[in-house]
Amino acid sequence: MKKYEEVMQRIINLIHQGSLRKEDRLPSIRSMARQMNISTMTVLEGYIQLERLGLIQSRPQSGFYVIAEEPYSSKTINNQAFEARALKFEQEYSQAGLSVKSGVVPEPVQQFAPHHMKNVDLPLGDSSPNPLFFPNKALSRRLARVANNYANVINNYAVDTDCEELVEMILKLMNRWDCVAHRNEILIINGGTQALMSALRILTRPGDLVAVESPGYPGFYYLLNFFGLRALEIPTDPRKGLDVDRLLSFLEKGIRPACLLFSSNFSVPTGALMPDKAKEFLAQICQRYKLPVIEDDTFGELYFGPSRPLPLKAFMPANVIYVGSFSKILAPGFRVAWLAAGPYVEEVERIMLRITPLAVQLTVASFLQDGGMRRHLHRLRQQYKENICKFRNSVSHYFPEGTKITDPQGGQFLWVELPEEFDTVQLFPLAKKLGMSFNPGIQFSASHSRYRNCLGLNCSTVKWSEEVDKVLQSFGQLLSGTVYRANAKLKVI
Repeated sequence: MKKYEEVMQRIINLIHQGSLRKEDRLPSIRSMARQMNISTMTVLEGYIQLERLGLIQSRPQSGFYVIAEEPYSSKTINNQAFEARALKFEQEYSQAGLSVKSGVVPEPVQQFAPHHMKNVDLPLGDSSPNPLFFPNKALSRRLARVANNYANVINNYAVDTDCEELVEMILKLMNRWDCVAHRNEILIINGGTQALMSALRILTRPGDLVAVESPGYPGFYYLLNFFGLRALEIPTDPRKGLDVDRLLSFLEKGIRPACLLFSSNFSVPTGALMPDKAKEFLAQICQRYKLPVIEDDTFGELYFGPSRPLPLKAFMPANVIYVGSFSKILAPGFRVAWLAAGPYVEEVERIMLRITPLAVQLTVASFLQDGGMRRHLHRLRQQYKENICKFRNSVSHYFPEGTKITDPQGGQFLWVELPEEFDTVQLFPLAKKLGMSFNPGIQFSASHSRYRNCLGLNCSTVKWSEEVDKVLQSFGQLLSGTVYRANAKLKVI
């Protein structure tokens, strides 16, 4: 992060925290330069960039003043808009009798298959993080050491055998997160998708209704279609996550999904983080209505704040099948994930195929044991935070007026709402001509008909560079149909 960007981030944080409010005067340029031990010209550059974003304003003979209530915002999206959308969901389901179609993924989504997302210079539609973010050399050294020290062990069949060292480290992690988990309920499995499939197989039957976030992770919807299940879409607040009140409303009306499938921490695509009070309320509701939960906590370790958010399982240990994974945070190619299956452990063991090689399990265990994981995650969080900040800056500069954007406190994704007249399905091939992919909004609903003016950006697929900024600028100009105007305002969702 450049020095002037650090100035920008400091002011943005002060506004977020409420330390600087609308009409408050910013620290003088000289004062900020002394505080940060940088030049006055660097501070001035940061202030000028903030002014271009519509956050602050220079006043002659007086200094710089805050003019926006939130970063990149003239006005935040209000609760009325979210409530209106949530109410619309409920009305639609009432009229349709919950007859959400299952089966083959609708044709419009096929053009957004993974190979279409990857083969571009800026693959923001790809689901995989860039390997350059991971400690590949350190992992290779550990893998070679494991192969040398455990040659006889790793060369045997290991079906239905978990690495005890890895299980012990996972238990220590979960205990740190206030999750009550026992050795016999931890099952190592070959990737997060396999874990989710195993959980769905034991909790559902074809035709069952499953409560799921909307907008939500496309992989959830794919699995529902794969198993012939119907989706009960629960609206997700871009900041606070699953609308627990709306779920309760469905339950009170006698609608009984077989389970809830969701992420409480930094869910895809919004990066929403449920507050602890909301998690506690959700746990009470699920216990009252005996609603099992599949919690995908893949991104829980990618927090930008001071501490790791608690999973729902910390509030509801008995009826949650917890899914954790190292794929997005350490080694995608290793495909090491785990289930904390609680009371369902015996059922899961009967149907799951545990084929994760012992060599990679031992490698991950050693990385956890010697502190390598802790050091790596510290760097990774900072890198992702800086990447997302820079992506947000560019979107704010280049995208058309009326655009709204999330401000995630963790994870990998940004969720962008363009003005209503845009259709991101039609924009996708135009973006590819510029060397860029993104996730069109229709992918984030079961019906593939919502969020046509929205798009998801995976900010972990590239390391930031001037070339990335130039592609986003070209895409923004394509959206605007004209050259960028520096005084455009960007709203925060």
